[in-house]
Amino acid sequence: MTNIIVSGDSFPVVEGIRQLLPLIPYETTQEILAVFIFEKTWLTEAELSDVIRYPADRILVFIPPELVNIMSLVALPSKIAVFPWKISLQHIVLRLNIFLNARPVRRLHATGDNMKPEKLSSREEKVISLCMRGVSVRSISEIINVHPKTVSSHKRSAMRKLGMTTNQALFQRGRILFMNDRSGVM
Repeated sequence: MTNIIVSGDSFPVVEGIRQLLPLIPYETTQEILAVFIFEKTWLTEAELSDVIRYPADRILVFIPPELVNIMSLVALPSKIAVFPWKISLQHIVLRLNIFLNARPVRRLHATGDNMKPEKLSSREEKVISLCMRGVSVRSISEIINVHPKTVSSHKRSAMRKLGMTTNQALFQRGRILFMNDRSGVM
């Protein structure tokens, strides 16, 4: 059975979404889904981090239009869908329907008969971790003693696996993770 968690900063809106969910037909799966609704026009770094790191297979976030671009920069596209909440009820139902009936998009690679989500290699993890902290490709190449083009290749591969397409998304995500790391949340 699909487990759907609904959370937000407005009790009436959260309850409204909870009442809408049973009216939308969808196929049950073993997935854990989360729907977040924020009415306020700002989010703290902790709130943003909580949404991004929430232990769900897929997350739908309704936020004010002013925050859509910011949330889109830090969200992983294969896991988090972001939409403005100041839309008609019909559009909210449509977004919920698409979300509930969508199948997760995961990059897979074959190993024998098994299909597994791609994981970062230890070198990719090291490179991406340093990149997220703002260390340059040239500096990383000196730290791990490889050519800068090798560092760029590891960075590109890791970003592809993480569903990121721009350096801006990488730095924004790194900023949030770094702040959590400093505060002991990670």
